[in-house]
Amino acid sequence: MENFSKRYLNELFQQNRIRDSFSLNESNRIDSDDKQYDVFLSYCYTDKDYAIKIMNLFEKNGYKVYIDLKDPKLNRKKVDRDTVVRLSSVMNRCKSLVYVHTKSSTMSKWCPWELGYMSGKKNFRCATILLTEDKEEFPRQEYLDIYPYLNYGMDTTNHYQIWARDLDSNRYVNFRAYINGTNPYEHKQRR
Repeated sequence: MENFSKRYLNELFQQNRIRDSFSLNESNRIDSDDKQYDVFLSYCYTDKDYAIKIMNLFEKNGYKVYIDLKDPKLNRKKVDRDTVVRLSSVMNRCKSLVYVHTKSSTMSKWCPWELGYMSGKKNFRCATILLTEDKEEFPRQEYLDIYPYLNYGMDTTNHYQIWARDLDSNRYVNFRAYINGTNPYEHKQRR
């Protein structure tokens, strides 16, 4: 399984395995107040180009993803109580949250709030993507260690899947199973 990195996402884009962008036309805007989502994508705005790639990768794997960039009811220039009410309403309709952890996200005021809100609402159905440049190091937020991190790789039937993996262990599970309540577990070695 491959860890997510900026290099890896760029390679997937170069291989045409994911798209690099999306258009904000009427057909893909988020404007329904009752639509259900598998994933709420939490990221720092300075990382939006990679957030779009991550969103596209999840969508290619059959997940419904909420990303604020598609939401016409949000205004980044006016963040107020209405913003909190809107985000809370959307998060209540998401099964999970994926926290894109980068050097930029360590400075974000919203990412930790979104993670805390979803942890309480969705019984810790949150996961992190540690998105780095090659050999880039930055301090990991210690509270993120309680959530599985995600990687991407083939399953036993040679289909690419997103996996939720516990930090520093062999416990993992398909992300779809994870957001539906199954925790990462030890897998028996095949012979």
